[in-house]
Amino acid sequence: MVFVFLLLTFSALVFANENYEVVLLGDLHYDAEDIRVGVDKLPGYRKREMQRNIQAWQKNIPAVLDAASTYAAKPSVLFTVQCGDITQGDEGSYEFSVESFNRVLEQVDSRFQIPLHFVRGNHDVRGIGKRKASDEILAARIAKQNLNTIEKSAGTTCYKVIGKDLFLFYDSEADSLGTARAILKKHPGMRHIFLVTHLPVVPC
Repeated sequence: MVFVFLLLTFSALVFANENYEVVLLGDLHYDAEDIRVGVDKLPGYRKREMQRNIQAWQKNIPAVLDAASTYAAKPSVLFTVQCGDITQGDEGSYEFSVESFNRVLEQVDSRFQIPLHFVRGNHDVRGIGKRKASDEILAARIAKQNLNTIEKSAGTTCYKVIGKDLFLFYDSEADSLGTARAILKKHPGMRHIFLVTHLPVVPC
C-alpha cells in the first residue's frame, strides 16, 4: 500500500530531456462498488482492497491528477504516460470491465489537454472479461493516437519517436522481449531510449 501511494504522490515526476518534458503517472487503481459482481461474497482482503481504492479516489487521486495536469499544461510537456494498473480489475464481468476503463479514462482525459498514453498493468487484465476489455480499449486508443505498432506484438506494445528519442510502451502482460528487440532493431542509433512498462525491470 505504501508503494502504491508513493507512486501516486510522485506521479507528477517529470523526465526532462533538453527541449521537452513528459509527465508520468503511477498506479491509479480505479474502483467502484457499483461495477463489481458479488461484492457481498468477496473475501475480506478483497473488500479491503476495494475500500482502499474507493477512499483514494475520494480523497487523494483527483488532487494528484489536477496537479499533474496543471504541470502538463506547460508548453514544454509533450505528452503524459500512465504506467499501468489504471484500474483495479476484479469487476467480475466484461461489461463492468469496459465501464471501469471508460470511467477512469473520462477522469484523466477531461483533465489533460495533451496525449495520454498508458501501458497495461497486471490489474488491467485481472478478472473475468478484463483482458478482452483492455485489448479492445487499448487498441482503439493506440489507433486514435497514431502510435506506432509492430506486427510481432502479441499484445498492445507500441512506441513513438520524438526527434532522436524513442519511447517504447511495453505490454508486459502479453508481449515477449522479442517485441521490444524488434522495435529497437528497427530504430538504431537513437539518442535516448525510454522503456515504459508496468512490471519491475529488476525483480524486487
